[in-house]
Amino acid sequence: MKKRWVLLLSLLLLLLSSASVRAESWKPTRVGPPEARSSHTAVWTGSQMIVWGGYDGSVRLNTGGRYHPSTDSWTPTSTTGAPATRSGHTALSGAAPG
Repeated sequence: MKKRWVLLLSLLLLLLSSASVRAESWKPTRVGPPEARSSHTAVWTGSQMIVWGGYDGSVRLNTGGRYHPSTDSWTPTSTTGAPATRSGHTALSGAAPG
């Protein structure tokens, strides 16, 4: 049951894209999000959200996107030099300590 809710929430975030807080309603982004997926990683960098990897129901993915709230748009992540496909992984955002 928990997996189902996580998947539904992920799909809502990716397919419906952005929320208008003032209007308290969902609206599509100007440029579309990456394909729907589960078991992905999403991190907030302070200025954008990066979604990467996951599972599309058939295969593990090594694709993703960067959401830019300032322009309400998504940019695909490059697959050049990307790690192998994976799902159920973790990620950290920020500078390395030291």
